[in-house]
Amino acid sequence: MDSTFKLEIVTPNGAVFSGDAEELLAPGAMGEFGILPNHTLLVAALDSGSLAIRQGGKYSYYAVHGGFCQVGEGGKTVILADRIERAENIDKARAEAARLRAEERLKKIAFTDADYAETAAALQRAKTRLTVSAR
Repeated sequence: MDSTFKLEIVTPNGAVFSGDAEELLAPGAMGEFGILPNHTLLVAALDSGSLAIRQGGKYSYYAVHGGFCQVGEGGKTVILADRIERAENIDKARAEAARLRAEERLKKIAFTDADYAETAAALQRAKTRLTVSAR
C-alpha cells in the first residue's frame, strides 16, 4: 500500500504546491473531508477554510477560498483554488482589519442588500486567514 500520493495546488496565478503528501484535509462545500493514499475518485467543491497537507508527519496549513478538489486515477489529487495563502504568509494585522471592516459593514446593510453576500464572504475570508495564521 502506498504511503503518499501526488498533490498539486493551482490557482489562476499559477502553481502553489507540487509534491507528495501523506494526507490532505480540506474544507468542502458539504463539510471537511480528507484524502489519503489510494483514495477513490472524487470531485468536490471547496469552501473557504483551512487546508492542511501532511508531509513527513508534519502539517503545513493554508487558507483556501473556494475552488475544487479532484482525485483522479492513481490517486493524483489536484486542488484548483480560487485563492490560497500559506499560513506563514498571512498578514494578521491586515486580516484583522478586514474582519473589523466587514463586521461593521454587515451591521449597516440589510440582509436583502446585494452587497450582503459579498460582505459576508469577505468576513469569512478574514476569519479563515486569522484562524489559519494562528496555526
